[in-house]
Amino acid sequence: MLENANDLGKKSPANIKDEREKEAKREAEAKEDIAELIRANRHLERSNEMLQAKINERRHIEELLLLQRDLAVALISADSIKEALGRIFDATLRIEGIDGGAVYLVDKAGGVNMVLHKGLSERFAKGCSDCSPNSARAQIVKAGKWVYRDRSYIASSPFEDLRVEGFRSIADFPVKHNDRAIAAIILVSRTFDDFPQNARMALEALAALTAGIIARIKAEEAVKESERRYRELAELLPQTVFELDAQGNIIFANSFGLATFGYTPDDLKKGLHVLKVVASEERRRMEEDLGYQIVPPSLPLHTLPRHSSDEYRMLRKDDSTFPAMVYATRIERDGKLVGWRGIVTDITERKASEKALKQAKESAEEGAKAKAEFLANMSHEIRTPMNAVIGMTGLLLGSSLDFEQRECVEIIKCSGDALLATINDILDFSKIEAGRMELEKKTIHLQSFLAGSLNLLAANAREKGLKLHYQIDGSVPDSINSDPTRLRQILINLLSNAVKFTEEGEVMVTVSSQVGQAGHGIHLHFAVQDTGIGIPPERINRLFQSFSQVDMSTTRKYGGTGLGLAICQKLVGIMGGRIWVKSELGKGSTFHFSVPVDIDYSLASSLGGKDASSTCLRQSLCQAQGRTEGDFHKEINDELRILIAEDNEVNKRVIKKMLRKLGFRADIADDGQEVLEALEKQFYDLILMDIQMPKMDGLEAASLIRKRWPLAEQPCIIALTACALEGDRERCLDAGMDGYISKPVKMEDLREALGKCEPQRVQRDVKLDR
Repeated sequence: MLENANDLGKKSPANIKDEREKEAKREAEAKEDIAELIRANRHLERSNEMLQAKINERRHIEELLLLQRDLAVALISADSIKEALGRIFDATLRIEGIDGGAVYLVDKAGGVNMVLHKGLSERFAKGCSDCSPNSARAQIVKAGKWVYRDRSYIASSPFEDLRVEGFRSIADFPVKHNDRAIAAIILVSRTFDDFPQNARMALEALAALTAGIIARIKAEEAVKESERRYRELAELLPQTVFELDAQGNIIFANSFGLATFGYTPDDLKKGLHVLKVVASEERRRMEEDLGYQIVPPSLPLHTLPRHSSDEYRMLRKDDSTFPAMVYATRIERDGKLVGWRGIVTDITERKASEKALKQAKESAEEGAKAKAEFLANMSHEIRTPMNAVIGMTGLLLGSSLDFEQRECVEIIKCSGDALLATINDILDFSKIEAGRMELEKKTIHLQSFLAGSLNLLAANAREKGLKLHYQIDGSVPDSINSDPTRLRQILINLLSNAVKFTEEGEVMVTVSSQVGQAGHGIHLHFAVQDTGIGIPPERINRLFQSFSQVDMSTTRKYGGTGLGLAICQKLVGIMGGRIWVKSELGKGSTFHFSVPVDIDYSLASSLGGKDASSTCLRQSLCQAQGRTEGDFHKEINDELRILIAEDNEVNKRVIKKMLRKLGFRADIADDGQEVLEALEKQFYDLILMDIQMPKMDGLEAASLIRKRWPLAEQPCIIALTACALEGDRERCLDAGMDGYISKPVKMEDLREALGKCEPQRVQRDVKLDR
């Protein structure tokens, strides 16, 4: 110690100062270390607090997840809204700080009813159990809003009972479906002055889970309601209504169905399989059609038929059977087949009706067939002698006759033509009535078409001193596409009537056009105007009736069957047009008809209003080509080799004489077999082939010719037939014939056939030369 004191005494003042500064520095550093230690300790405390908060938050989340899980499990088995609300209510009471509450349901009248409560006094519960639609509590429930009410609300609330119960805060938990409040859970706390955030989060998480469950239960309730209505409706139906499960067990049948099959509800409860109500021979098919057995996992459900409808023989409990139609539809849930639902209709009466209808149909078809055969036979039997009558009168008129002889022959010819027209009218009417009239479309040169049509009536008009002419509007195209045969038939029928009922004056045909609908094609408007006797207004409605004329005196004076205008009306209708008439008694009539046609743009040109009189219509085809009949015959007379295939001796002579009149000779064959034999011996340019012949008919002969002979060596074949029914022409063409002439054969028909044959002969000669 003395040494230290001595040492200090020996130290200088500067040294002493340094020592003191160092001592002070050490004391300062010690104090800083202590301060740092204090700061570290405080930081650790804050970290512990944050960790504890996170632990608490995690615990709350785990509790919430556990709560959600328990609620989800509980709600799975809930079958009603009330049951589901009860389980949700129990879950909310597990949230910390919630001491009680009540569940309110909105009724159909708009009122609110308390259905559950916990943690409330009986006095309070009783006073708030039923709320009228306009009450304050009902309005709160039906508002469907989340509302948290703190202590300040309760303090100022008009509901004194809230304060009496000691509530410190309230939460309104709305339950909605399709954006409409259906219930509310009112939760109360006697602990918190306001619901803490954790409690709010928990409640809203439960609400999110609740929405899906409520939607499911509502959907199930809707299904149950639909099922109830379905079963009520099923009980009202006079048909068997059934439902099967996936294994084919009948789980429902209405009273009518049970009675129909002879079973009782007790039989159904004991178990009844669908195959027990199906006849044994139908069971395999029922299994295949309904597929009620368990669907193989490898087969997607959508590949199976969703609907089934078929006829089965059903089996009653007493083993009697009856025919039925079974309509069934598949029932699916979650993509799985759960059964079938359908209707069984007893069709015993329908089957009897079908049988009777079938017998009636067969009888009608037999009658129609007999009628067709009768018409065909009558046509053949009438046309065969008519061929001789008209053919021979035509030949006689072309010979040298004195005045009295010519008059007699002309009378015979007119009578024959009238009889032929009657036959044709009856056949046409029969075809139209049977629905066998078919249309064809060909190019028609309108001016030549009208000229040719008027030319047919020119002789009759000239005999009566009538002027016969036509007028075509300038906007009408020259070439159109339509059915020339039917159009000519309508026009000639109207022209024939006009000439028939006009004693002096004129018959005028005018043609105009208008654009069709949507700019497609045009409508041709024909008007046939005469200066004849006219028609009384009260009789016009009889004009287009079958077998009807204006009056019987008309029939006696002018003749006719009364079918002409009826046929015209039906033909115009088939062509898509209309026909009408305007008439004034004693001044004349105008028959109008309008039909849709297509414009042939490749040949169309506008006619600038052309007129033609009867004197211009007497030109034949040869004159139009700038040559005479004699020139025509001279060109082909020496070369054309003709064979007539005909079994009727009179017709052979008539056709041969007609050909000779035209300057040709012909060989004769009695049947199709002789035709083939004749062709083996020599080549023929033209065969006029009758259809009905012994041994081999004309159709078979034509078909064999087309098969046996090379194309370059085949003759032109023209059918000669006394049949003129629908389909005769098509059968001839299908057999390989080139044309078709209906008996009685006219000179013009033969001339046209020869004209068709000529170019084919030229083409054949070219091929043979090669």
